[in-house]
Amino acid sequence: MAFKRFHFLRSRKDATSESAADPAAAADELGVSRSWLVARSDVTLGRKIGSGTFGAVYACNVEGSEETLVAKLVDVKAMRAEDADLFRLEVKIWSDLDHPSCVKFKGVCLSSDRCVLLSSLCAGGSLASRHVACLHKNAAPVGTGTFVQMALAVASAMSYLHGRQIMHRDLKSQNVLIGELGELQVADFGLAQFAPREKALLTAETGSYRWMAPEVLRHEPYDEKCDVYSFAMLCWEMLTYRVPFEQHQPVQAAFAMAIENKRPDIPASCHPDVKQLLERSWREQSEARPSFAQVCDELQSLQNALRSRGAAADGGASSPSAADCAESGSSGAPTLSAQANREGSSHAGNGSKRRSRPSDPPAGHMKRPKSYNTQLSELRMG
Repeated sequence: MAFKRFHFLRSRKDATSESAADPAAAADELGVSRSWLVARSDVTLGRKIGSGTFGAVYACNVEGSEETLVAKLVDVKAMRAEDADLFRLEVKIWSDLDHPSCVKFKGVCLSSDRCVLLSSLCAGGSLASRHVACLHKNAAPVGTGTFVQMALAVASAMSYLHGRQIMHRDLKSQNVLIGELGELQVADFGLAQFAPREKALLTAETGSYRWMAPEVLRHEPYDEKCDVYSFAMLCWEMLTYRVPFEQHQPVQAAFAMAIENKRPDIPASCHPDVKQLLERSWREQSEARPSFAQVCDELQSLQNALRSRGAAADGGASSPSAADCAESGSSGAPTLSAQANREGSSHAGNGSKRRSRPSDPPAGHMKRPKSYNTQLSELRMG
C-alpha cells in the first residue's frame, strides 16, 4: 500500500499544505501508532554514526529522557515509489516489535520532506565489526557455551519474528548489534516482509549474496525458511570470525552455494551438536531445514547440558570481550568491515531496495547492478 495523502510519493506541486503539515495523518498512513510521534524540536543530534542512500545516522538525545538513542534521518524526497513502500513496511513492522533481542524502536518524527526514526543505541557496534577486530587481534575462537548463548539470542528473536509471520530477509553479522552488556540484538528491518501462507515468488535476490538462501538466489518461490539458511551462515561467522566464502567475489560465492551446493567448512573444533544444527539449517531443500522454534529448543537443550557438566565442558575460550577485540583508536561506534561495507545488500526486481556505500554516487545517479541470473550466465560462459 502506498501513501495516499502524505506526499512521500507525490511531487511537491501535488502536496497540500494541510497533509504536509499533519504528522498525525502521516503516522496513520505509515501504519504506526500516533503514540510513537516525537516532535523534531525535542531531538538533539550528536555525533554522526553512519550514512545511507536516503540520509545519515546520528547518536541523539530526546527531551525528557536521559537515554542516548540513535536517529536515522530519512530524506523522503529521494525515495522512489517502491522505496517508500518498503520504508512504510519497515516502520510498521519495527514499531510493533517487542523482544529483548530486537533493536528497540523508540519513536518517529514526521515532516513533509524528512522522517527521523529513533531507536535504542547498541554501544558495542555490529557483530561484523567485532569479528574483524577479533581477526585483527588473532583472538581465540569462541567457546561452545558462549556461542550457544549468542546463537540462542538471535534465534529467539527470529522465532519471535516468524511467530508473527515476519521474514527478516537480510540476517547477517552486519545486522546484529551488540548492546552495552554484550547482548546481541537483531537490527535493520528494511527488507522485512510478511511471510506468505505458502512458498511464493517474492522479490528475488533480496538480502546479501553470501548469506542468501539458494532458492532466493535462483529466483524460486521461497518462504520464511530462507532466514534459517542465513542464520546458519551467521553462526558460521560466529565460529570463525570470517564472512562465508571470503576468497570469492559475492556473485561467485552465490554460484558456489546455489548451483554447486557448496557450504563453508565447519571448524573441526566445533561441538558435534552445533555442527549438526548448522548442516541441517543450510540444507538445499528449505523444507528440510528446522524452524526457529526447533533451533531454540535444540540450543536451549545444549546450553542446559553444558551447564550441567560445568565450565570444563565449554570446549574453548570464552567470547572475546570488546576490550580484547577493540582496535586502537576505536570510538566504540558501530562500524563495518571494509569487505562487508563494499558488498552491502543486493536487492533486485520490483519492490527492491539497495543500500548505499561510502563510495557510491548520489542516489539519483546510481546504476542498478546486474542481477544474479545475468552474472551467473556470464560465469557459465566463462
